[in-house]
This record gives sequence, C-alpha cells and structure tokens, in this order.
Amino acid sequence: MSGFSLYLREQLKKQGNIRLREYVGCAIPGKADKVLSVLGVIIHVWTMILAFKIKGFYAAFMTFFFPVLSQIFWFFKIGAKVGYTKSWFCISLMVYAILWVLVLLGFLAAQGRSDEV
Repeated sequence: MSGFSLYLREQLKKQGNIRLREYVGCAIPGKADKVLSVLGVIIHVWTMILAFKIKGFYAAFMTFFFPVLSQIFWFFKIGAKVGYTKSWFCISLMVYAILWVLVLLGFLAAQGRSDEV
C-alpha cells in the first residue's frame, strides 16, 4: 500500500465520522496544485518562445502580458497546422486543462463535506 493509503486508513479509524470523500477531495487539489504551478510556468515560457520563433518579438511581448489568451491562440494556431496530438505543446496544454478539471472536482468534493457533517 502507498503511504497515502495507510494514512487514509489510519485517519478513518481515528475519526469514524469523517468520510472518505473529504480526504480524497482535499488530496487531489493538494497534489495537483503543485503540478499546476510548475507546469503553468513552463507552459508560459514555452508559449513565449514559440511566439517569438513564429512571429517575432511583438508576439512574444503580447504573450507575456496575456498568457491565457495567448496559450489558447497558439494552441489552435499550432494544432491546426501540425495536429493537436502531434504537437507536444498542444498535448501539454490538454494535460494542463485536465489537471485544472481534477483540481476543481477535488475542491467540489471537499466542499461537499460541510453539508453532510
């Protein structure tokens, strides 16, 4: 068993009224949040480099100040040209979006505990 599984089992034995959903709901955002932070910085720098290589300094400058809009723009621009599953940039943005969904679902699961206690 993993360390988290043992910890979870121990906590559930100690406090019988705490549900499994509370721990899972808190663990998903806790783990994915760190990955999101690091991956977000890497993707932002990567987007600026791609913008500079494709369109020059002005595009990189705009990408620096409008990161989310630029990432969406370059995702569709590069994906349409190369293919969404053939570009590591597009794949990394899709993974990044999935991690955001996992974090939001984890927060929703953790938030549901106040209704049931």
